[in-house]
Amino acid sequence: MDGLGDSRICVCFADRRMDGNGRIFQNGRQKREIMNLLLLLGLILFGALMPRVALIDISASAAYAMGLMMLIGYVTGRLAKRHGLPSITGYLLAGMLIGPFGLKNITQSHVSDLQLINGLALSLIALTAGGEIRLARLRPHFRVISWVLSMQTLIMIVGMSAGFWILATWVFPVPFADTAGVLSAGLLIGIVSTASSPSTTLAVIVESGKRSATTDLILGVVMLKDIVILFLFCIGLNIAHALNPAESETVTSIGGTFMQIFGSVLAGLLIGGLIIVCLSRVKNHMVVFILAVCFFSYEVFEPLGLHPLLIMMTAGFLVVNLSREGDRLMDHLEAISPPVYVLFFTLAGAALRLDLLHTVGILAMALVVLRLFFKWAGTWIGIQFSVKALHLRHRGWTAFVSQAGLSLGLATIITEQFPRWGKSVGVLILAAIFINQLIGPLTLKWLLDKENRATPNE
Repeated sequence: MDGLGDSRICVCFADRRMDGNGRIFQNGRQKREIMNLLLLLGLILFGALMPRVALIDISASAAYAMGLMMLIGYVTGRLAKRHGLPSITGYLLAGMLIGPFGLKNITQSHVSDLQLINGLALSLIALTAGGEIRLARLRPHFRVISWVLSMQTLIMIVGMSAGFWILATWVFPVPFADTAGVLSAGLLIGIVSTASSPSTTLAVIVESGKRSATTDLILGVVMLKDIVILFLFCIGLNIAHALNPAESETVTSIGGTFMQIFGSVLAGLLIGGLIIVCLSRVKNHMVVFILAVCFFSYEVFEPLGLHPLLIMMTAGFLVVNLSREGDRLMDHLEAISPPVYVLFFTLAGAALRLDLLHTVGILAMALVVLRLFFKWAGTWIGIQFSVKALHLRHRGWTAFVSQAGLSLGLATIITEQFPRWGKSVGVLILAAIFINQLIGPLTLKWLLDKENRATPNE
């Protein structure tokens, strides 16, 4: 055999490992996956047996449930990431698996006891989203970003609201099929469906290893869209309460709605200023301060009628764009977020009413298809009007499919504030988000690969 053949054999075997029984594992990846699966099964078995063999009753302990969800959620998230899916998808799957409608390692009382985590996680998500909006990076692409953002938002909200009304009234009748319930749910679904996932989008772009004008355009639309959606959600929430007065203690007028938004922005500016001062003067233990601010904003401002998500997004935007402390804030958030996100998204999966999926599953699939169509239409029209980035007219929509943090947070708010139909709509939104999170990273990766092949030297 010639030298080239020998070198190929050496390379082949250098990339392989063998266990004690002679089985071959390519690059050790299969072995790691099997170890992770065994660890996951062991944790699930531990969760099932521990309440039965413990000397004290831990089945009702919120701390026990929290630890179990973090461990199983983390392992499942790693498994999802190894198979090209976002970690958030793994967290949701873990919650569904061990939750009260799955294996019942986590009970409904655990889910209720841990709702405090929602406020902390939602505040962190909003603060991070605001910090990701960097004006200096968006300015060169402002024209096309503004057109795509406005057309996507308009077409998505109108199209999804009308589509849901038609589907829920005549095709897949829903339990809350009175006019007020369907109109309210349709409006909120339309607003939530407009959102994309900044975290998933950024993760896929970073993994691709290449930043370009296309990636800056994509990130600009995704990041700014969060601000627009929060404003619109605040308005939509008040409209929904006005249409459903029986589910609301108070109904806010249009003027009151804008006063709430103005008050939330003002509170966000104050908190952002406070964060800037503390970051510039305090060098240690800022993580504790940021966590305290996140808890404070959600638990104090929400009862006052303000919108905590808008407050924290405004604060993050202010710190990053109008101070020198933006990078420090984002570093601290990166350190804080992982355990909180594992718990929040696993809890969201556990709270998913799987018993209702048989009534909304087909409707969720129909909404996913509608959302993809309106994403394509909004992106195509926006790029056409901007007369820029015309090469993205037909495939640019594939960058905006993913949904995650903010959408899940808004779904949680809908579930909490509308007892009569909120749970059904929450399950519907979560099911659609789950599907979008499965296909979104794949469509974005396809787009980036195509762009990289088209502009290899950019």
